[in-house]
Amino acid sequence: MKDALIKSIQKWQDIVDGKNTDAPDSENCPLCEVFYGDLCNGCPVMEKTGREFCIDTPYHDAWNAWHNRESDPEEYIEAANEELDFLKSLLTDLEK
Repeated sequence: MKDALIKSIQKWQDIVDGKNTDAPDSENCPLCEVFYGDLCNGCPVMEKTGREFCIDTPYHDAWNAWHNRESDPEEYIEAANEELDFLKSLLTDLEK
């Protein structure tokens, strides 16, 4: 779980840094690769929120902003940064 979380953090860091322009979806999420098929059971995101599919996280704002990234790239980066911070907080929780 921790390895997938670290890879997800790196993915979102790359998005914020402009190194990753792929759609931020379950198709390329290291956490989803491990947990999505089991309805997110065991995923640190679900453990934090109690909800599957990243509901009640900054992810959905980032997903929506991605669709408007060409007209408002700053909104997308800001939303991606919020998702990045959220994921980093999960790592901090795991390391306690």
